[in-house]
Amino acid sequence: MWRLSARALLFVLMSCSAAFASDDIVQKAMRDELDRSMRELTLANLERPYFIAYRIMDVTSTSASATFGSLIRSRENHVRMLNVEIRVGDYSFDNTGFISARSDRGDRGSSGFVNVLSLDDNYEQLRRYIWLATDIAYKKALEDLAGKQSIARNKNLSEGVPDFTHEYPVVADDIQPSIDISRLEIEKRVRSVSSLFREMPEVLTSSVRLLVANVDTRYINSEGTAFHKLQPWVSFDAKAALQASDGMPLDNSLAIYARKWIDLPTTEEITSRLRRMVAETSSLKRASPLGNYNGPVLFEDEAGAEVLEQVFLPGLLASKAPVSDNPRLLAASAQQQTSFVNRIGSRVLPSFVGLSDDPTLEEYLGKQLPITYKIDDEGVSSHATVLVQNGTLKTLLSTRTPVEGLSHSTGNRWGEGPMATNVVVAVSKGYSRSELRQRLLRMVTERGLDYGIIVRRVSNPVLADQEDGYRQPGSTSSEAPLNCLLAYKVFPDGREELTRNLQLSGLNATAFRDVAGVSTDLTLITEPMRTASVTFLDGGDPNVVSVAAPSLLFENVTLGTPTVDAPRPPVMPHPYFDSRN
Repeated sequence: MWRLSARALLFVLMSCSAAFASDDIVQKAMRDELDRSMRELTLANLERPYFIAYRIMDVTSTSASATFGSLIRSRENHVRMLNVEIRVGDYSFDNTGFISARSDRGDRGSSGFVNVLSLDDNYEQLRRYIWLATDIAYKKALEDLAGKQSIARNKNLSEGVPDFTHEYPVVADDIQPSIDISRLEIEKRVRSVSSLFREMPEVLTSSVRLLVANVDTRYINSEGTAFHKLQPWVSFDAKAALQASDGMPLDNSLAIYARKWIDLPTTEEITSRLRRMVAETSSLKRASPLGNYNGPVLFEDEAGAEVLEQVFLPGLLASKAPVSDNPRLLAASAQQQTSFVNRIGSRVLPSFVGLSDDPTLEEYLGKQLPITYKIDDEGVSSHATVLVQNGTLKTLLSTRTPVEGLSHSTGNRWGEGPMATNVVVAVSKGYSRSELRQRLLRMVTERGLDYGIIVRRVSNPVLADQEDGYRQPGSTSSEAPLNCLLAYKVFPDGREELTRNLQLSGLNATAFRDVAGVSTDLTLITEPMRTASVTFLDGGDPNVVSVAAPSLLFENVTLGTPTVDAPRPPVMPHPYFDSRN
């Protein structure tokens, strides 16, 4: 087990002090209060903290939303947030991961509490905020440790897995160029794009939102780690809602993410993509529902990456089961566990497929990637991680909260837990687009089916959960079913017929082990991932993942039509398009 000698620790702290020699007021307040807390924070005859970390995030954002060419929201925002993490006990057993049935505050995880700070760089005021937040977090840590120890006396909790990993201290900066765009420019863009829907009488409701944010993060912990990073963020999303003749809602969305303003497509490019999106959605009005289906399904191009991201990737995030004195909470938590932690060394993909994640990757397939970082949110250096090699699971994306078989962080802490960032699939044996289609039709013939299914777009439940671009942390998107936005019956003679109202009900992460075929070409997508991690304020959801993946052919997938009450279409037409006015 790694330990710092006294001389090494002194060197680290001296290096940290040197790095902060020309500190700003915020960093000085953090460092001084951390030093004081580690020396003096204690409650009569109770344990002192063995680890304290402070994270302060300054989020400045400008956003605007519009519908039908008119603004519905526009604002500039600046918020400063403090996160206090206190661990009491030791690396093998501490207060974290405990959910108390007696606490109305619920579990805040090892990250402690989030507090809103003063925006003024007033040293005394900042010290006061940090002091009060530390006091609250310390008392809660003691309470949780006592509850966890009580359970430990009757159960073997640790199973040889410690509560916190030892990592080498890092002192570094990761500063990316900030984005400076006026609110007028953002308002102009959303007005222009949303006015497109004045040409589309079939669209019942629509919205367009554009957000630009700069996230300035300062972090320091008692081990000597300290970093300062600045991450810019651009987020665009548009939604359109239509209705089929039977009243069934037909919703679609477009989301674009970037870390530079110049990487955002032009207004003309965005409107072109929106026209295509609405045309595809409008064509569904004339399509007939499929009913139930069980058989081969080809997830083609974007859909291959979408279904991999939404169904398979959550299993690659290492999550440790919580400890609780409430059986119901434990049962609910167990149902939400999707990690492959017990499958390391087993085959989870075909032998001709591999998969890796690299937070430091800045571009792929000629495109800039919106999320890239050198240091994760716990101050661990990030790097490329091979997760699956020749179909066999090698490791998981982990944080400093270890799970069985993973004794160190992979440098993938993002928000409240591990997060995939830039995922690339490696294919050693693939097929061309036409060859993969022929394999699908051959399966259809062998099964004696009338047709197979090709899916070209899969909905993203996180986007569906958002209201005006904002998703509340802990939403139920991770439990939402997946809908096939664009799906086609494909007959043995090659003919295609559009269908609608298909919902995936027979596909889980285990099914990816038996993928029947993949394409040689990869499609790159970026979309929100189905996690309960916290989001940035004002709609800037950084929990997106970029995935470069092939088309995927499954031999057996179950699709069904959801049973929902379809609302009736509006009694009168949209007034803007009513020629009688």
